[in-house]
Amino acid sequence: MKETPFGIIAECFGVTFTIQTSNRELSSVVRDLVPRILPNYVSIRESDSTSTSFFLEASEGRYSLYKNNQASMIGVDKLEVILRRLSTEVRLLVGEQAVGRAFVHSGVVVVDDKAILLPGRTHTGKSTLTAALVSYGAKYYSDEYAIVDARGLVHPFLKPISLRNEKSKPIDIGTDKAHLCPVQVGMVFISEYLKNALWKPRKLTGAEGVLRLVENSLSIRQNPKFALRAFNRLAKSGCFYESIRAEADEAASSILHIFRTESSLQNQIYS
Repeated sequence: MKETPFGIIAECFGVTFTIQTSNRELSSVVRDLVPRILPNYVSIRESDSTSTSFFLEASEGRYSLYKNNQASMIGVDKLEVILRRLSTEVRLLVGEQAVGRAFVHSGVVVVDDKAILLPGRTHTGKSTLTAALVSYGAKYYSDEYAIVDARGLVHPFLKPISLRNEKSKPIDIGTDKAHLCPVQVGMVFISEYLKNALWKPRKLTGAEGVLRLVENSLSIRQNPKFALRAFNRLAKSGCFYESIRAEADEAASSILHIFRTESSLQNQIYS
């Protein structure tokens, strides 16, 4: 690979990285893309020292991506595919190394000014469940990451999601539905889609709940002390439940009922 002057240096939550490209046209595409990878959190820098570098190469109508001189994806014929891979790599980098934030694989919605977290890895159905909760009136916050600060508050990750209904028509949930301020967590519900699953919610202890957050955390290896402290503070304000599920609509309705029941009990205790 040949070093070129076409590229940018960016920073997000204390993580600085370089993205270089093989020509000026690709550099323009990357410059437009980077602020959307982690919306509202990425800043472009003119110069800085970086520990991670990406290189996006175009050659004979095909695209390749390298991370720290190691191949990440080679010879792809569609630019959008390589850009999705670049976006994923950058998010993982920031999620793992962020300073002052703990990242959790999770959908997030806001109800009555409190967050409901839906932790889960890819293909567990968290985006579908997030969309179902939004259809019931919850405010969209994230379908990919819960970003938790030192106080245990959750910040928005404003990436629009696109799902498909039974007729395979795209359903877009835009950032206009987002709740923009960091909020306290009211409930964490761990759920995974299984066909014909029996819905049987079980309340977890705070320790069990924190363990589930750890299991879905990107930050736990690089900064375990901060992540555990943030998760424990989060646990003081919210309750934890889990259950496998079948249809998202039925699960969403039940989750909202449980959330409001728990909120009512908390209000009675402190009234």
